Amino acid sequence: MLLLTSVLLCHCKKEEEQMVDIPDNNFLKTLIQLGVDINRDGIISHEEASLVYNLDVSGNNIFWLNGIEAFVNLTYLNCSGNQIASLDVTKNAKLTELDCYSNQIIDLDVTKNANLNKLGCSENQLTSLNLTKNTKLTYLNCRSNQLTNLDFSNNIALTDLNCGSNKLTTLDVSNCTALKYLDCLGNKLTTLNLTKNTKLTYLDCWSNQLANLDFSNNIALTDLNCGSNKLTTLDVSNCTALKYLDCLGNKLTTLGVSHNYDLVTLSCGGNQLTNLDVSNNTYLSYLSCEGTQLANLDVSNNTALLTLWCGENQLTTLDVSFNTELRFMQCHNNQLTSLDVAHLLKLHILICSGNQLTSLDISKNSMLGPGEGYLSGCYLQINNMPNLAKVCVWTMPFPPGGVSVEATGSPNVYFTTACSK
Repeated sequence: MLLLTSVLLCHCKKEEEQMVDIPDNNFLKTLIQLGVDINRDGIISHEEASLVYNLDVSGNNIFWLNGIEAFVNLTYLNCSGNQIASLDVTKNAKLTELDCYSNQIIDLDVTKNANLNKLGCSENQLTSLNLTKNTKLTYLNCRSNQLTNLDFSNNIALTDLNCGSNKLTTLDVSNCTALKYLDCLGNKLTTLNLTKNTKLTYLDCWSNQLANLDFSNNIALTDLNCGSNKLTTLDVSNCTALKYLDCLGNKLTTLGVSHNYDLVTLSCGGNQLTNLDVSNNTYLSYLSCEGTQLANLDVSNNTALLTLWCGENQLTTLDVSFNTELRFMQCHNNQLTSLDVAHLLKLHILICSGNQLTSLDISKNSMLGPGEGYLSGCYLQINNMPNLAKVCVWTMPFPPGGVSVEATGSPNVYFTTACSK
């Protein structure tokens, strides 16, 4: 009897040694559902854990990932979208890709993960992140944490970096010469040196405190968002591949885009511009220059325009007769005395409130009615024009069903199909 008891105790002890301790029941259930429990005994053994190379346990309401250290051969781990506050991957030395975003992680040690190629740890509560040992890292997304400092001196392979919405006051990417994508929006940066990042194609540094940016060496740049900073000058003449430019809400008095022939989108409103030359930007489909100090705007060469925002300026005339592709036009709060939209047969939205119009002819603009898909809320705004009377329309009664019209502050407005002049 004593011998039998000893044998049983020894057997139980051996089973305990082989079993991986996984205290979080949701983690264990997920592993079993994924088929990690090969012999279906309801537990995960060290041998079973060692056979797993790719593991996705995202979105399973897991609070603790204790036991992950037994998965010594893991190369890919996705534990995003859980409730994890602590994550220890120091034993997972073979990891090449780690996704742990949208958790509550306050500390993440990846100094033992020298093979790490991709790291996604955004939307956590990290205050620090040591990446000095991760020399193979090519992709990092640490957006929406509480990081105050990041050292990229050893990350020369980095091509994609998103460190936006943190508390960074400095950012040195001078050693990251392979960098192609950089998103550092919503930080507290006062300087950003990109002269060594000649391969950069995408930059979003919106909402920082930048007073100067040098793009003289960034000839590959196609997408640039530098809005909501403190820029007084912006030279993008060397960025001849540029397609998207947003410099909204700075302190620019001039903006030259004559060398940016491929520009498709330009948003430069909320500056102090008195002149804007877009005559060379023939591919432009979106132009927003509202809230500046423009007295003139020539868009005659921009025949590809779909959207034009030029409200809150000092325009006295606006010729859109060549912009026959326009779907959306906003020219409110200017000094326009007339507005000819007869050629804009595809126009869905017209906002021309706060001008000095006495009449308006939209009889050719029947597309101002209900649009298709995302344009279903199309409307006409003719507010705050006390001198506006006759509005010539394509049908009566007006507006027809589905068409929204706002005419508050324009008490003399009346609609008619009697459009002869």
